[in-house]
Parts: sequence; structure tokens; C-alpha cells
Amino acid sequence: MIMKPYTFANGVTLQPGEIVATPIAGVHMDESIYKNPLEFDGFRFSRQREQDGESAKLYAVNTNPDFLQFGYGIHAWYDLKFLIYNSPGRFFAVNSLKLMLALLLLRYDVKISDGIRFKNWEYQSWVIPNLRAEILFRERTRDS
Repeated sequence: MIMKPYTFANGVTLQPGEIVATPIAGVHMDESIYKNPLEFDGFRFSRQREQDGESAKLYAVNTNPDFLQFGYGIHAWYDLKFLIYNSPGRFFAVNSLKLMLALLLLRYDVKISDGIRFKNWEYQSWVIPNLRAEILFRERTRDS
């Protein structure tokens, strides 16, 4: 929160107490950027990498103005004051999630207890899974 008025170069002024936010959900659900953005598509980015020819810019760890999960711009990559690489966290986060998902898929059978997909809880731009839903895990044996 700012403590005194601040005016940007374009003349926009922020007053103390005003909240500034990035419309991440608006960008991520924009039909001009993503085909059927409201539908889950686990292979969306994989297919985009195959089509675009610029596959390197579409990996989960890369910053992109169309995918703002880790921010965007020079601040997301470098600390200009020291000119050092300054963002190892997103690489650790993405690789940790990939490893956990791979181990889960390799070692466990997973299903929803009643077989019906539970409704998400939505609040403003947040989408949160139903925390009361039961998900069943069964460790796979070496035979299965």
C-alpha cells in the first residue's frame, strides 16, 4: 500500500489506500489468447508448443505476457542493480510439482470417492478445489 500519492509518467495517479492488481484471471481466460479458456485442457500448452514454432517461450518456467503466474518483464529475470540472475524460485516450484505429479501417477491409483467431479469453490478470481471432497489413493503393487 502506498503512503503518499504517486503519479506515473502517463499521468495516472494513485492515492494512499488504493489497491493495484494485475488481472491474471482475465488474461488467462481471454479467448483471444487461449482457445476455450474456461474448459480444462491438460495438453493446451503442449499443443501450442507444437504449433507455434517458438516452443521455448511456452515452457512453464518462462515468463510471457499471456501467462502471468510468475510475473513478467525484466524484474522477473534479473536484478538490474547487481545484474545477476534473480529468479530461481519458479524453476524449483515447477520442477517440484512435476516430480510430485510423476511420483503420484507412477506409484498410486487415484479416484474420486463417489466418481463424480466435485464443484470448485470460486471467490473473485480464485478457483479452489472443494476441500471436503474425498479423493482415494491406493498404492500400486509391483504386480499392477
